Amino acid sequence: RFVWWSVYSTVAPLTLQKFRDLGFQFSQKVFGLKEKTPRWKGCTGNVNSNFGMALTYVYVQKHFNEQSRDK
Repeated sequence: RFVWWSVYSTVAPLTLQKFRDLGFQFSQKVFGLKEKTPRWKGCTGNVNSNFGMALTYVYVQKHFNEQSRDK
C-alpha cells in the first residue's frame, strides 16, 4: 500500500482535479489536513523537491561571477 500511495501522491497532483480532490480528502482523514495547498504552491514545491539543486546550480552560474562562487 505504501508503494502505491507514494506513486499516487507524486503523480496525482499533476493530473485531473478529481484526483487532486481525492488526494485532499485522503489527507484530511489520515493527516488532519485543514485546507488545500494552492496549486501554484504545490507545483513550486514539487519543482524544488525534484530539481532544487540543479536549478540552484544554473542560477549561480548565471548570476554570480567566478570570484563570488569561490567564496
